[in-house]
Amino acid sequence: MNFIRKSLGIKIILPVSVITVITFAILGFTNSQQHRSATAELINHSATQMASILLSAIEEPMAIGDNEGTVGQLRKVAKNYPDVTVYLTNYKGNITYSTDEGTLRRDMAEVRNIPEFLPCLEKSLKQDMSKGVQLKHGDQSFFVAVDTIPNHKECYHCHGSSQEILGTMVLFQDISPQMAKVAASERTTAIISFAGAIFLLLLLGLFIKKIVISKIVTIAAISDRIREGDYSAQFEVVGHDELANLADNLKVMVQTVQDQLEYNKGVLQGIIIPLFVTDNDSRFNYINAPLRNILGLSEDEIVGHTLASIFTDSEHGDVANQVIASGQSKNGQMEYTRSDGVAFPLHYEISPLKDAADNIVGAIGMMIDLTQEERDKERIRAQRENLLQVANEVAGVANNLNDSAGELSRQMNEVTNGMAETAGQTSQVATAMEEMNATVMEVAQNAGKASDASDAASSVAKGGGKEVERTVEETREMARTTEALAETLNDLSTKAENIGAVMAVINDIADQTNLLALNAAIEAARAGEAGRGFAVVADEVRKLAEKTMGATQEVDSAITAIQSSAKEAVEEMTNTRERVGHTEQMAEAAGQVLKEIVEQSDSIADMVRSIATASEQQSATSEEININVTGINELSQSISTRINEANTSIQEVAAMSEKLSTLVEKFKE
Repeated sequence: MNFIRKSLGIKIILPVSVITVITFAILGFTNSQQHRSATAELINHSATQMASILLSAIEEPMAIGDNEGTVGQLRKVAKNYPDVTVYLTNYKGNITYSTDEGTLRRDMAEVRNIPEFLPCLEKSLKQDMSKGVQLKHGDQSFFVAVDTIPNHKECYHCHGSSQEILGTMVLFQDISPQMAKVAASERTTAIISFAGAIFLLLLLGLFIKKIVISKIVTIAAISDRIREGDYSAQFEVVGHDELANLADNLKVMVQTVQDQLEYNKGVLQGIIIPLFVTDNDSRFNYINAPLRNILGLSEDEIVGHTLASIFTDSEHGDVANQVIASGQSKNGQMEYTRSDGVAFPLHYEISPLKDAADNIVGAIGMMIDLTQEERDKERIRAQRENLLQVANEVAGVANNLNDSAGELSRQMNEVTNGMAETAGQTSQVATAMEEMNATVMEVAQNAGKASDASDAASSVAKGGGKEVERTVEETREMARTTEALAETLNDLSTKAENIGAVMAVINDIADQTNLLALNAAIEAARAGEAGRGFAVVADEVRKLAEKTMGATQEVDSAITAIQSSAKEAVEEMTNTRERVGHTEQMAEAAGQVLKEIVEQSDSIADMVRSIATASEQQSATSEEININVTGINELSQSISTRINEANTSIQEVAAMSEKLSTLVEKFKE
């Protein structure tokens, strides 16, 4: 049965064949029954007339008691009609006269012991009756006419008046040859009907295959090519019927899908952020050039492989499968080592991709190279360590200077005061340096985040805006198409109503024909024997009118079903048009969300301006440091004049100062 489900041609031909065979079988059976009934009526009429004639022929000699005359009449019947056997019985059922003289003086029930015949015989001996029936006994078919012989007054001289019924006349006519002809005619009719059904089925099969199936096969073959990715296939179906219109609509739809795919491909290729797309098995479907450059692999080496097979040395290599399984976005950091040994710290953002039915069909992800940020962090970390080392050495030098200052305390009172002031300013310098360091780190972090967020938001917002505009336009086009289809269905319903009106007229004609046939039958009955043939014709006309009425009722039921289906289809198209409108509103809402994303991009710009403000504060702090350093320089000059008085101690201080200068130069590096 699987091949039936897969073949539209068989689905069409099979029910048509079954209906055709059933129809021809019903027609053949009906025709056979009508033919058999007509033959039976003719035989009944002929045998009844013969029985009436025979009864009239033997009544005259019987009425005058002419036994020889009665026997002579029966012998003539036996000679002229060998297929007819006539029996005359008395009121007890004994055969008194017969065309078969071997049955005389025997009981009629014994001679013709046929179960269907015996009740008629018994009834005819009890009451006046005249009846003809068809019987089958063994391989023979008979028509039996039974006529009661009443005891009329003219029969009293022989039979007396004590019995109301003298007996009965039974006529057996062998109708086996006629019934054999009827059976042969039925077989011929059945063979002709079967041959006609086969011929009609062949014509229908060829017609359906040529007009319908061939076009559907063409559309299906082209659809298979498109499903396999061959979008260059064209729906070329000749004609102007519904299938041709379907092919044209599919052609336009495929072109629209192809344009949309090219547009999406262009959008993906235009994104400069490292980007990739996978299917629901976590296999790469697309990867852009920036990400290929990071991985150091060609497109052929990546597409078709899983994320885990590329990032084999990372514990996050299976993150795409996790996103597809959970339906939730994930982000984090991983490290990838290229084949040339270069390691890349990467920040990833991976989200699920869903189709129109909200089923997950894959994942889309971005990977941002954090190499430069890591380098900046490493440089800041090294500078911080150098600063700590210099601070430690400066602390040692300061201790040595304090020891030397103790030895020079008697000579350097004024120098001590100046040095105290210098220490205070040096403390301010250290504080300012710490603030500047914190500000510099904040500026670096904010600047990096703001730059990445601003670029990503701008790119996504622009691409999303264009995509939403196209979605809205496609939705409006779908709404127009839906309205056109609804109008077509309304037109179909109107045409179905027109057909119903025509069938009503045909039904009225059939009613009138039936009435005319009935009137004709009545007139034929009035005309007696002269109108008998006309009565048969009137009866056939009446039957034809009844068949016409039955057919019109079936067609009317089919038209009603078509109107109901068309109405339901129109209602469904109305609902579809409403859903399309709702989809359009959702697309416009998506556009509004993208506008909010653009506003968030403006917020990011504010962050950048905040960073600029922090940079200005850093500049002011540096200026304050310069002023304090200038004051320290002036005090150093004053101290240098006074230190000349203690030359020996100053030499040690000079050596320490040189060492301090070297450390400062190292700090500057």
